[in-house]
Amino acid sequence: MPIHSANPLGSDDASFEYGVCFCILRKRVRYWAETLVDLDSSETNFLGALVALRALCDQAPRSTKQHLVKGEIEEWKSRFDAWVDRCAKKIKKNKVDPEELKRLADAEFSVLHEAGVSKPRTLWLAGVKKDLASIEGGRI
Repeated sequence: MPIHSANPLGSDDASFEYGVCFCILRKRVRYWAETLVDLDSSETNFLGALVALRALCDQAPRSTKQHLVKGEIEEWKSRFDAWVDRCAKKIKKNKVDPEELKRLADAEFSVLHEAGVSKPRTLWLAGVKKDLASIEGGRI
């Protein structure tokens, strides 16, 4: 595809690849958010995926705005906070303050929430279920 600006995402192909990476990261965040519900360990990949998604969104907010949903981000935060509360003693054993962990995570959630749009739960929940099914099927 032709380049239409000097911006690194200034061609249709580059923008497409950016979108692919966004979709993969969002799928990973969805997967790890689902695991937080039952996780009884102080280790999780959730924050790594969340920070990577936020960093990607920082680079092209207009490209990602319609693909993040405020309600879903609120659910991720709720699950994360519940996990921190449940595993606080285990987290402290790693010399990490659970409240500081929550505070730093809140900054990530806030950036994503601000970039998100409001949609009814039924509209975005189908996408979540589809992503989780594809992960369970070994497609990512």
